Amino acid sequence: MSQNADLAQAILGAWTKHSADACAEKYADTIQFDENGLFSASGGAIVFWDAGHYEIRSENAVMISNAYDAEIVYRVSIDEGVLTFTDEAGCTFSYQRM
Repeated sequence: MSQNADLAQAILGAWTKHSADACAEKYADTIQFDENGLFSASGGAIVFWDAGHYEIRSENAVMISNAYDAEIVYRVSIDEGVLTFTDEAGCTFSYQRM
């Protein structure tokens, strides 16, 4: 199995925000990644992620479409049930598997 396929399997399911820098206020409180390349998100002070598509770009990068239909690539890692994202501005935030 390739590293991309590993990430594609590991990211599936429901996640709830675990910790975040103050800059991550715009990201959803919960997010669900489905096998069909779609995701849904909810909660948060600002709607930046709502529902859309995602694509694994490499073993440590995922593209997620935002509420404004922009496709943004995030650095990502998964360690012991914690999914950590870093956005283009360097903002880091993480989610715990539900």
